[in-house]
Amino acid sequence: MLEDLPVELLDLICKFVTKLSDLSAAASASSLLHDVASRVLFETVSIRGHTLPAATTLSSTPHLAQHVHSFNVSIGVGFTVPPSFFCPTLGLAISNMSNLVSLSISLPKDQTCVALHTRLDSTFPRLTSLQASFQSLDAHFLEFISKTPNLASLVLDQVNQAPLPHIPQTLLPKLASFSGSAQLAAIIIPGRPVSSISLTSGLLSAHVASVLAQSTAEVLELDATTDSPPLPILQTLGVVMPKLVHLRLGTNFDFWDESFNAASLQTMKNTLMVQGHLKLANIAGVVWKWSELENRRRTLTTEPRPFLHDELNNNGTESSFSTYNYDTYSY
Repeated sequence: MLEDLPVELLDLICKFVTKLSDLSAAASASSLLHDVASRVLFETVSIRGHTLPAATTLSSTPHLAQHVHSFNVSIGVGFTVPPSFFCPTLGLAISNMSNLVSLSISLPKDQTCVALHTRLDSTFPRLTSLQASFQSLDAHFLEFISKTPNLASLVLDQVNQAPLPHIPQTLLPKLASFSGSAQLAAIIIPGRPVSSISLTSGLLSAHVASVLAQSTAEVLELDATTDSPPLPILQTLGVVMPKLVHLRLGTNFDFWDESFNAASLQTMKNTLMVQGHLKLANIAGVVWKWSELENRRRTLTTEPRPFLHDELNNNGTESSFSTYNYDTYSY
């Protein structure tokens, strides 16, 4: 009999059901299967323009919303949504998701953080990842993150307001990864244990790098763009972020014609090698890679070099550089 099977086995079987219609049918088959299938059916929920009623269902049935671990809302610019969808419907639905782990909200640019206006008694102790397309942050956002004590990853790559709001130091105590503007990063990262930083807008300068280095954790990953020659920034990073493992530094500064030669590459390489933990450095599209030996010595496996004048690329035209791949080269 179905009732004799362990709930864990039924749960595993339902996870192999890929069609939502089949899961819905299983949920209607019996009271036992209803609970098991509902957990799987609502574990990951995506709201698009044509599935807005799902938010209404979750706002009015808390026992179903409690099954949601991943919630994704993406409303396109051309889709007409009644204001009541954002508040109170969406806010109430999120309020009921006490087991939420990942939340992603992408709304039209004219929408604010009102979608995060949740009940006063709601908390999200399991939420570790938040991505939001808001252009400005308001009191609703600050109130929401005050309910997420374990948030580890935050993506706010559309915020462009000025001035930026004050974010109390008591919020986001476990933040480890941030993606957003350089200006917002300078507000959020100092005093928090952020080890992975991606600057999606704004420029990295020596001053900004020093501010970001005020993270209470060692910065291990950095993705940013500068408008100056890379070398001075790399020298600064070697001092303020000595434990970098992955670095991507783009530049708006046109220095290749004059600076891209064997001497400049060697200088850049020497600067990078000072950072003894780097495994990958992508500097304006030029890549160095290292691997680690058993004795913890690094091995340079890939580095660029300028082409000689008589070397041609596959198209028969001169190219600026190529890449050496090494089997063994350690220091």
